[in-house]
Amino acid sequence: MRNVLIVDDDDFFGRMVIRALVKLGCDYTYCADGKECLEVVRSGMFNYDLILMDIHMPNLIGSEATSIIRTLSSNPLQHVPIVALTGDESWQDPQRPKRAGFTGFLNKPRNMQDLHIDISAEIAALYDPPLRMVADRR
Repeated sequence: MRNVLIVDDDDFFGRMVIRALVKLGCDYTYCADGKECLEVVRSGMFNYDLILMDIHMPNLIGSEATSIIRTLSSNPLQHVPIVALTGDESWQDPQRPKRAGFTGFLNKPRNMQDLHIDISAEIAALYDPPLRMVADRR
């Protein structure tokens, strides 16, 4: 079973994500903004396999929260995959999420089926990461 931290200020979308995660057999924690997320992360009470982080939120935006998570000393979540969630098309350039510390990007879908497919792929990658090619040594 995977444990996922969801960070999104949109209650409706948050419920959609939770529904998809429950269907996949995942445990989850839901935070409504970046500040609440950092409180949960700093508490050290939970170990997450994946963080789904909205970009545009009040109080603390997703890229700032991600940056802080990445730099917290002695934080077991420093290297956990953090996937950006947004409908903002300017984040679809694959380099922009990487520069902000995200490991991936999911466009906020318009329907439950697309969301389930996208989250299933992210969870599957945790179980079976893509093969990495090793340079030929001669």
